[in-house]
Amino acid sequence: MQPASTAMSSSSEVTNVSRHVDGHWLTGTWDGPSGRIIDVWSVRSDGTAHGTMGISGQGQGRAQIHVDGSRVHVVNGINNAFDLTLTSEGRLTGTVTLAVDRTVQPWAATKRKSKPQPCWQPSPADMQGQLYGPPRYCVLDTWVFSTGRIQTVVKVEDDTIVMAGADLPGLCAGCVVHFDRNLGLRSIQRVDGQPLGAPNGWRMIGDDWHFWDFPLAAQKSWHISATGLVDMSFRSYAVDCKALAYEDVTTQAGTFKAFKVERLWRFKLHQNDADRGDRWHDTVWFAPAAKTVVKRITYNTVNVADRNWELVSYNLK
Repeated sequence: MQPASTAMSSSSEVTNVSRHVDGHWLTGTWDGPSGRIIDVWSVRSDGTAHGTMGISGQGQGRAQIHVDGSRVHVVNGINNAFDLTLTSEGRLTGTVTLAVDRTVQPWAATKRKSKPQPCWQPSPADMQGQLYGPPRYCVLDTWVFSTGRIQTVVKVEDDTIVMAGADLPGLCAGCVVHFDRNLGLRSIQRVDGQPLGAPNGWRMIGDDWHFWDFPLAAQKSWHISATGLVDMSFRSYAVDCKALAYEDVTTQAGTFKAFKVERLWRFKLHQNDADRGDRWHDTVWFAPAAKTVVKRITYNTVNVADRNWELVSYNLK
């Protein structure tokens, strides 16, 4: 599967952050006007901060953040520049300079109060032979990958989890993905309510894409039989999955205990056709501590644009 691409700073500038609390007053989530959010993961000793900025319900993007005393300078992914100052009431107030026309407008944000019982769940140091999942997600759980993709949980409601930047093929820039609690695909929707249109490459459709068979366990196997849309033509996909082991895997975000899952992909043009010769496989590592796939290696000779990737940093609420 190919990830949607989102601009992000180079991996050398990013550090591994998981539920990081450094005691700095800026660390946390700040709610601005019209659903805009600044999410500060940590503040370094040189005053630079690691965090993201985006719109609630649409996902997060890269942000350059610098703090000097009570003053904060933020540049978001479209180069709007925010110059803010902490007030005695604990708010950030100041201005934003719009990159498109250099106009200056007032802007303010309020720090979100922490939940008394966060939905983050610890995982055992060693789960060999044990069962895991499904994971429990929080709004603003965020992962940054080596391709520049940023994946964010934008909504958790009843038995539905909505993510922006999910690792699914054919997603538009303004798309979010609705999953059930077991990470089964429910729907792909544009945040502006417009029709999806033709896919970029190919897109998974329908609700038969059950990517994981929770609870996970070493040596467990499962099968996916679902439909994809390629150039407005339907294809039937079959994917055989097996968790080969529960092992250490090293990424830019650190070393994790993870389920190593091998997936064999194949497709046919029509439901009653024989499988085509086009088939490929990939290997993914799902780490309970990060609640996501932290590394992927593809052996896809059908699509040479398919890429390997790994986790660079993450922030769980």
